[in-house]
Amino acid sequence: MRSWTSALSDEIVVWPDATPAPRTAASFWLRAITHLHSRALIADEHLSRTLTAIRASSVEARDALATMLTVLTAPSVLVVDDAHAAIDPPTYRALLADIAHLLDQVTHLRVVLAETAATDVDVLVDSANVTRADVSTTDLAEYMASAGHCDGSAESGSGPAESSQSGYSVGELSGSFTDPSTVVDICALTLPPSIDRRLAEALVGRPRAAELLDHVTDAGLGTWVKDALGSERFEFRGGTRIRARDLLRRRWPSVHRRSCQILARHFANEGLTDIALDYAIDSEDIDLIGGIALRLFPVSFSLPAETTNRASSLPFERLREHPLLAVWTAEQLDLGARPGLDAREFFEAAVAACRRSSDEVNATERLVILGIEAYALRRLGAGDDARSTAIRFDEQARNLLAAGRFDESLDHAFATYAYQVGVTLIYSEEWQRATRLLRTVERFCALRRIGHRRNSALAAQSYVSAIAGDTNGSADLARRVEDEDWPRVWLTGNTRSYFLLARIVRELARGDVLALQRAIAAFRPTAPVTEHWDIVLIGDVFIDLSRGRTTAARTRFESVVRRKLTDGTHPGIVNRLMILQQILLLFGETTPALSRSKRSTERGPLSLALDAARDIDRKMFGDAATKLGQAAGRVKTPLEQHVVFTVLARLGVHREDSDSIRNAASHLYLLHANHGLRIAFSLLSDDERAEVLAALDDPSSLSSGFSKVPAPPARDRPLATAELTPTQLRVLRELSKRGDRRAVAHALFLAPGTVKAHLRAIYRKFDAHSQDEAIARAAAQGLL
Repeated sequence: MRSWTSALSDEIVVWPDATPAPRTAASFWLRAITHLHSRALIADEHLSRTLTAIRASSVEARDALATMLTVLTAPSVLVVDDAHAAIDPPTYRALLADIAHLLDQVTHLRVVLAETAATDVDVLVDSANVTRADVSTTDLAEYMASAGHCDGSAESGSGPAESSQSGYSVGELSGSFTDPSTVVDICALTLPPSIDRRLAEALVGRPRAAELLDHVTDAGLGTWVKDALGSERFEFRGGTRIRARDLLRRRWPSVHRRSCQILARHFANEGLTDIALDYAIDSEDIDLIGGIALRLFPVSFSLPAETTNRASSLPFERLREHPLLAVWTAEQLDLGARPGLDAREFFEAAVAACRRSSDEVNATERLVILGIEAYALRRLGAGDDARSTAIRFDEQARNLLAAGRFDESLDHAFATYAYQVGVTLIYSEEWQRATRLLRTVERFCALRRIGHRRNSALAAQSYVSAIAGDTNGSADLARRVEDEDWPRVWLTGNTRSYFLLARIVRELARGDVLALQRAIAAFRPTAPVTEHWDIVLIGDVFIDLSRGRTTAARTRFESVVRRKLTDGTHPGIVNRLMILQQILLLFGETTPALSRSKRSTERGPLSLALDAARDIDRKMFGDAATKLGQAAGRVKTPLEQHVVFTVLARLGVHREDSDSIRNAASHLYLLHANHGLRIAFSLLSDDERAEVLAALDDPSSLSSGFSKVPAPPARDRPLATAELTPTQLRVLRELSKRGDRRAVAHALFLAPGTVKAHLRAIYRKFDAHSQDEAIARAAAQGLL
């Protein structure tokens, strides 16, 4: 059948692929439409309008195809090859009904419906334009050669028209142009759907272009047409153009690639980047493909499947050479694994390509490539490198925008990767930089009407505000997102992740268990495609703890960390997990130690405050006061203040310091009134809450806040009591008396290395960092 269709001289062959199996008849007709577009028989604008209008209706898709076939100047042959074996019976019957309708509507259409098994094809017999023939596989070639012309055929084929190809000629060109170089140039001129004199000169040279087009006109193979503005363009006859393009690709591939480069640059300069990308892909010039693709962000999500499939079919080794193409391939592999290919390798290739990018690109493109590098580094888990690259991007972006030297053709690419850099800064806990850059992205997109990316920036700002504990500011930003028509634009879960994550963090900060459950449930469908799995874990653990299920909380933590935590996990996530470990420890649940980020040399206020809360449980009030003093000097956000003042209130209660209680209670009152912060109230027992309320003149507001957050469950045993072996206990007691490891070794007749090993075990059990700290904690538990 392919041999037969390739010999047709005047017909346009439409052969949509039935694999993978289309789920609906509409899907099959869409493939036929994109097949026409891939052969440059319909305009990109027409395709875009059609795809937008069709949605999922089989009737609309069929009628759109009928309209396209009707306006084509050449007769058409539609091939439906063994569709019965690929699709389900209802879809197949709908397909047959549509074929009958097409035959009735399109007078110059012939259909070859070939099936290898008995089907419901008899439903077509009602159409006057259908002829049925049952032919065995062995006789098919002979039948098709002798069948002659039929208006339509079911399980049959139309015979091949005469073809007079000889030498380097093609179809009707054979009688007029036998010189190979002439045929090559004519074939090059057939690549665009239509061509003006300026583009023809770019393809084959100034004097030769006019001469060739005159000869082609004289031969009757094409004609000059005028548009509404009076501009002249040359159009080849449909069949001639199709065969000439195929011949150029097969016999003169280097000329074909060079011509496609010229056309890609031409259409890119005209602002027709989607058409330019098709020619760039045919040219196999990776830098050209990548450069045009960077300028195609406005419609990159609505490209015809044929275009994306052709791009992805380029050699993978070539795709590694351009930053955008390498990242795009890595993302495709993330969504669907392919044997022998690893997404991580392509992210690494993207970083390498960014660092060797050409100096010939302009400042805006260099900035976008720097943003791609920061994004790829984040996806690789290279936290420190991603952070430093993101900071460089932030600084260079401010300078470029202030200087007014921005390349407007890259506005969508800049908006996309500036947003991704903002996300990288969020991961790196560079909150102020992240907020500033995301505000820049929001304003940039508002001016240029890039609505979906403006929404992304607003959602990310909402998340940052929620993390800081500014729940009201976060909610205001979220409402600004909801005011937009964003559900229609944000089609995938990962685009909405920050909008949904911000809601989780807000309800977590408010300590509202029921609202938190609803927020997590709304996020679950998105969870597989987001990197922020730790936020959901923190929410789930809080729900378990608030219901007294401490063992379940610990088990959940260990299970999720075991599955999700890798060497490539971003340090910001690791730091939050370590905070969660401290919370679990306050509830008597010990978990395996995690390695702190190399950049986290200074402990944050949350970590210090939670450690102080443990000291209070152990009645180590001096240590707690020291740590809370350090924490108070480092707080930057309302949430940090809320946690620190909650633990300060606890310390005041246990020290019976009414002034400290009153000061802490006043701050907690204000933070609750202004931001609705309640989460740290879960650390206060009922007795501690009563003392805090007694310190206020008007305790009603804070009392309502306490009522919404369950108090911690009563503990049947001291928290984190160290279980020392008899030898470890003897070592610790001797150390408290003598203060020197060598003296302890001498007194207990042990080797110094053995004493050192015992001390390491003791430190681990007490979570101590020095012998003095270990001795103090042992004394607090009455072990000395």
